[in-house]
Amino acid sequence: MLAGAIANHILSLAVVLFATGFTSVQSAPGLSSAVSQLTQKVDQVLHGAHTREYLLIPMWAKQAPGGKWHLRLRGYVLDMHEKPGAMFGSAIAAFGAAVGVGHKEEMKRRLRFAYSSLETKPVTVKDIQITDSAGKTTEWLPVESVKTNEQAAFDINTDVTLTPGCTSGNWVTVSVRLEDNGVEKGAVPLVGEKGWTIISDMDDTIRDSRVLQKAEALKRLFYLPDEAITGMPELYMYLMGKLSIPEGAGIVQPTFHYLSASPYELHHNLAKFLETFKFPQATILPSPVRLQYLIQQAKMDLREYKRSGTISVIKQFPTRQYILSGDSGQMDPEAYGDVVRMFDEGKKQVSCILIRLVEGQSPKVEAVKNTKERFSIAFKDVPQTKWRVFKDPMEFMKVQFSEGGCYAAGETNQWFVANPTVPAGGTLGTIDGGKDSILKTDKSNNIKMRPIGSHQFKAGEPIQVVTLSGDAAGGTLGF
Repeated sequence: MLAGAIANHILSLAVVLFATGFTSVQSAPGLSSAVSQLTQKVDQVLHGAHTREYLLIPMWAKQAPGGKWHLRLRGYVLDMHEKPGAMFGSAIAAFGAAVGVGHKEEMKRRLRFAYSSLETKPVTVKDIQITDSAGKTTEWLPVESVKTNEQAAFDINTDVTLTPGCTSGNWVTVSVRLEDNGVEKGAVPLVGEKGWTIISDMDDTIRDSRVLQKAEALKRLFYLPDEAITGMPELYMYLMGKLSIPEGAGIVQPTFHYLSASPYELHHNLAKFLETFKFPQATILPSPVRLQYLIQQAKMDLREYKRSGTISVIKQFPTRQYILSGDSGQMDPEAYGDVVRMFDEGKKQVSCILIRLVEGQSPKVEAVKNTKERFSIAFKDVPQTKWRVFKDPMEFMKVQFSEGGCYAAGETNQWFVANPTVPAGGTLGTIDGGKDSILKTDKSNNIKMRPIGSHQFKAGEPIQVVTLSGDAAGGTLGF
């Protein structure tokens, strides 16, 4: 298993080099030496010491019968191999120096789980303890037997009685005592049946990740400090105030859930980002794909991941009102459009969809993604007052979201076209070397597949449904 983990690390580093364009050793001084050192150390780490660590990802607590709360958390068991970890970290540092990007201390946090072996191990969760915002603590409460799955993950689902005064909108701290008597802690929101929830993407929606620039995206992942999208912390704090509702003698604040395609090893880093840039307190639901399996990550069906993740949250809380927030860089418009079209609660409960326009990364891709036609197709059958494409988050400072819709009085949807067509003489072009395909629904609702570029649309030809499909595995890629 350890040898396999090392092989995955080497493969991951190769992917990093390929994606950033450093496939020639001569292109980066010092790179040859780094690769040589990495190769020489492989047979030295097969017997390295290892320790077990745990990653706890809080999700939520929802109201349950009898005045109780149903608590849900997810955790991961990770075997940390000392020598491979040091080797992998040193290699990443050497690559950073070779390509002129300084290696920062924060990389240690980013790599904390990147070099762990993925071994499915049984785990014993002994009990949990809950502390409310006033500092009142419950006794240690037993939980049912918990086992890991094939991803070395375990789930805690249990009903608990909280201290008096814990109401919807509050946050509590959950302490989980594990088999070695070690304790992991996490903050969990109490989510009631009424109120508002914001489900948001992270990369290029609130975090400047440069997803459409592969080399830059990897530099920002491995080396550069995080940056927030200008105006997004202020927008989300504005939503926090506007969507808080009175209940009894108190105020129920909205809850924020982030659906991130980042692997779960980066959960701590993402949480630190939210804290640093003063976003509202939130839960983060990262991807189950591990950092060391970068190829799997690249094949992820982002439309399905975002759609199913969003629907999963809404199903847990079907009577709350929702705002969905994403960007134009990947498949957020299509996924959110699916949620409203395909899901009854989505039609009823989604009040507004916010799409940040991604610009200045890849003119070729943006020329396809950032069009009225693309958005009008993605939001087919979604009321045009319920979705809005924006450049500046400050556009929303006059919008009364609690009244429904995405627009202030007198504003209209500037990105909507009633009958989207391909521009005269135009095609949708080719993205990513022509590997993508186009799906087009004909009048009889049959699905036809053609490679992009092989079909020249006629001037004014209507597009009824357009989606990009990936390789034979069926991964959905960007529009």
